[in-house]
This record gives sequence, C-alpha cells and structure tokens, in this order.
Amino acid sequence: MKALVIIRNGEIKKRFMGTVESDGRVLNGGETYLIDMESPESQKIGRAGLTYLSKGRKWSEIPADCFAHYGENPSGLIVLHTDEYYEQEGEKTRAVMTPAEQERNEIHRLFERADRRQHDTDDGNTADHFRLRGEASRKYDRWVERYPDEAREERAAEVRGQADAQRSLATGALLYDCDGSLDREQREARHDEFLAKAEDLERQAGEISKNE
Repeated sequence: MKALVIIRNGEIKKRFMGTVESDGRVLNGGETYLIDMESPESQKIGRAGLTYLSKGRKWSEIPADCFAHYGENPSGLIVLHTDEYYEQEGEKTRAVMTPAEQERNEIHRLFERADRRQHDTDDGNTADHFRLRGEASRKYDRWVERYPDEAREERAAEVRGQADAQRSLATGALLYDCDGSLDREQREARHDEFLAKAEDLERQAGEISKNE
C-alpha cells in the first residue's frame, strides 16, 4: 500500500493508505473501493443507494463510472500518490500556504513516510517506522503549542468528518441489513441512533471551534 490523497476544489480532503488497481480504481486500506459520490452516474443513483451497495460490498452492481479512479475524475475529484501531489504542486503550493500550513504539511509527510516504511519489504529494518512516527509526533506536539487556533480548527474539522460518517451510516441503516434479521422498526432505531451520534459530534465540533 502507498500513501494517497483525495483532492477536491484544490483542497486535500483525505489522506490514507491504499492501493491502485490495474484499471485505475482505488482501494482504501486494500479493502473498500473509493466511490466518487459527485460523478454524473453516482448522482443518478444517489448517495443512499451507493452507500447500500458499498456496505454490502456489491461492487459488481456499481457502474464503473461511480468508482473513483487514480488521477483526475470527471467530477473534479483527484486521487494521487502523496509524492506525486507534492511534486506537482511544488512551489505553487508552498507559496500560498501560511507558515502554520507549511509546517503542518511537513508533519503530514513525515507521518506518511512512517506509514510507508511500516509496509516496506525492501529490507530488514522493521523498527525504522517507530523512529519516524516518534519524530512526527514530537513535531506535531510543538506545532499545536505554536499554532493553537489552527490546531483547534483542524480538530473541529476532524470531528465534523466523523459526524458526516455517522450520517452516512444512518442512511445505510435504513437500506442495508447484512443478514435480513432487522425489521423496519429496528432499522429506523439504528438510523436514529446514528443521527443522534452525528448531532452530538457536530455539537462537539462547535464547542472545539469556540474554545479559546
């Protein structure tokens, strides 16, 4: 697996370890295909339907144009290896970054190096990734101390992402039951539970943003 980034509207939306298949489709963690929810074909099917199919791993029932592919997709979604992204952006990216963003970006890259080393099989140095991850963690702690406002907003964004994930689960709960053992009332109860978690996470994100 390699370090990858998902970019939309010029912003990195996600960093993850994944693999690119020969047809260009991207596996998140080597298990779940990335779906481009904004592609024209995905818009026809709808998020709820695609969530149902994805959770059931019914990949053969999902049209090819719904999958996110490596590179730039028709919807504008971009998936790249992190090294390729940084190489393409180069000075252009650094020129528009604040000092806090530049430093945080370097910390991201250090964590990604640690992840790559953990999965490398080219030598017997199995402990190298511990050193890199420790270095990245220490730099991150210093970054939080130097840029508390940026760190707080980053944490709030992470929590909002968790809330989005819970809302997605809520949608899927109404449509998908892996073994058919849940009746409609039970599915609705799970839906409401996921929504309640999403609302609580949104509240937490708001509190994080407001904290001085």
